Amino acid sequence: MGTDLRVGLGFDLHRFGGDRDLVLGGVPIPEGPKVVAHSDGDVVYHALIDAILGALGKGDIGELFPPGEKRYEGARGVDLYREMTTRVGEFEIVNLDITVVLDSPKLSLYKSKIRTNLSRDLGVEESRISLKAKTSEGLFVSGVMAQVVVLLRLP
Repeated sequence: MGTDLRVGLGFDLHRFGGDRDLVLGGVPIPEGPKVVAHSDGDVVYHALIDAILGALGKGDIGELFPPGEKRYEGARGVDLYREMTTRVGEFEIVNLDITVVLDSPKLSLYKSKIRTNLSRDLGVEESRISLKAKTSEGLFVSGVMAQVVVLLRLP
């Protein structure tokens, strides 16, 4: 790979009260509340996709995967990621910095699983994936959100 480095920032959120299980970075959170979402509502993957698209100057996740399209209904975040990679050209993820904001449940039991899962799915060393879990201190109690910063290397 070359030395053309690009930084992208992605953000996603979903409110609670829907019928989709809470999934973060491809890992189900069984005791989590249900989310409202057209696809799987995985805010980590959705924010990651937006971060990569931003770094590449290729728009956003809603442009690539319109929320009204039936074929994306219930789609898993990892599958959207894989489809995105076939559409945008070659890149290498150098590192990821992920922040998830969720008041409940606590993510301490899941952080390692999420990092391991992302490492495997993305082909990135686990040591290059930072995952932080924060609460909103009661200001944001009706949903889950994620912010992702990605550093890409282009050929």
